Amino acid sequence: MSAFFLFLCWGHVLGAVRTAPPVERPIDDLFTTIEQHGGDYSPEVIAAWDALAMRLSQGDAPASARLRAIAVDNSRPFDERCFALKLACRIADEDLSAAIIAIVSGWTTQARDVKSEQDLLRALEEICLTHAFVKDMLPTLPVSEVRWEELLEALDTVLTAPAFRGFRGWGGPARFVATSPAPLELRRRVAMSVLSAGNADEPLIEILDDSCATKLRVMLRDERFAEGINPAVAAALAHLGDMESLPILREHGLDHLARRIEVQHPPTALLECIASPDLDNWASERIWAFRRAVDLGVDHPRLRDAILRCEKRNALTVPGEVKREGIAKGVLRPTDLPLVRVPTGPLAEH
Repeated sequence: MSAFFLFLCWGHVLGAVRTAPPVERPIDDLFTTIEQHGGDYSPEVIAAWDALAMRLSQGDAPASARLRAIAVDNSRPFDERCFALKLACRIADEDLSAAIIAIVSGWTTQARDVKSEQDLLRALEEICLTHAFVKDMLPTLPVSEVRWEELLEALDTVLTAPAFRGFRGWGGPARFVATSPAPLELRRRVAMSVLSAGNADEPLIEILDDSCATKLRVMLRDERFAEGINPAVAAALAHLGDMESLPILREHGLDHLARRIEVQHPPTALLECIASPDLDNWASERIWAFRRAVDLGVDHPRLRDAILRCEKRNALTVPGEVKREGIAKGVLRPTDLPLVRVPTGPLAEH
């Protein structure tokens, strides 16, 4: 672990051991110090980064250009490139964000073209930088309306390209696409692309509706996948309760997905999925059934009654997500389910 990385993570520790405050130097001099260092993080270079982080302001176009130049320079250490990108995002306005999105878009194009292990090694830093951008920087980046298509195309690559397979597990890109202010048609286009690649990202499935079913049925049979069925598309059709797909899912032994279709006809059958003792060990199914019942307009008092019946049998079988979302959506009262704990933390929000 480099000294620079330690500085980024624990700058307050380094600050505590400095013997004197940094000299107030022109920003141009600070950049020159950083740009000319040969990879060794002397106290002077660290102080220059520290001063930049404190003194740069939003919309500073010359500073943003110099930071972006550092971020794309693959001769520089990875952690320095990452910090430069993060600082560029922090000071970006909508115009400067466009330049950052263009850089990330180029990196995702490079990753999409990876064909061999050698290609992967050459693109590895850019893949890791893209991951850091999506995970830590993108959520606060101001994005202009005209840039959403370019940005979501880049995220489509993150969600589908084999080079990013190891970074998809935490769910961030899918959740960002699903909840972004981008037009719904554009978000659904990305969702369909991701499903076509065989990735069943739940937040993307949940933005689809019955208008997508016809295209999904065409995509269901796909010889690229085991048994000739795309499992992500099957999951999406099951979520939508598509009866035309039911015989195919049964034929291929996808009984759990077939059951999801059946319990939506009529939608009130979802109430028994929530309250049934058969689902004691299937918290994910209870959560899905609750969300789907809300989407399909099941009467709130009946939905609340099903949840309370589940609690009466055994409060431990009521997922905390159901309590949190039930209160938020007006299905439950704040005093309901006193023994059920609501999940907290960075991954708690649906």
